[in-house]
Amino acid sequence: MVSLTREEMLESLMKAAPRLMQVVETMDMGFEIAAIVQDGVINPEPGMLIGITGGCWPPPSWVGLSEDEFQTSLAEFLMNPDLMVIPWAELSESEIQEWHTALLTLN
Repeated sequence: MVSLTREEMLESLMKAAPRLMQVVETMDMGFEIAAIVQDGVINPEPGMLIGITGGCWPPPSWVGLSEDEFQTSLAEFLMNPDLMVIPWAELSESEIQEWHTALLTLN
């Protein structure tokens, strides 16, 4: 297996952005998401959606959207400044590799 460089993995991740990678529901803090965005990644955090969607996923206003409308709304949602984006430069080599492996698993 050929090992990719950090730059090659980053290029692949950035091409995939915006991409919702994981949605997890917790019993007390609502939903959490993990996502790839152009500037970095969003890691799931307890209660991260409470102030944005009331802890719901997807946001209630998205009910009934077509797939294209959903993807457009998702791209806009992931640019919300209340979601903490970890910039690519702050991710370690192993974190980049984990995100890249997760992306390959979903594709």
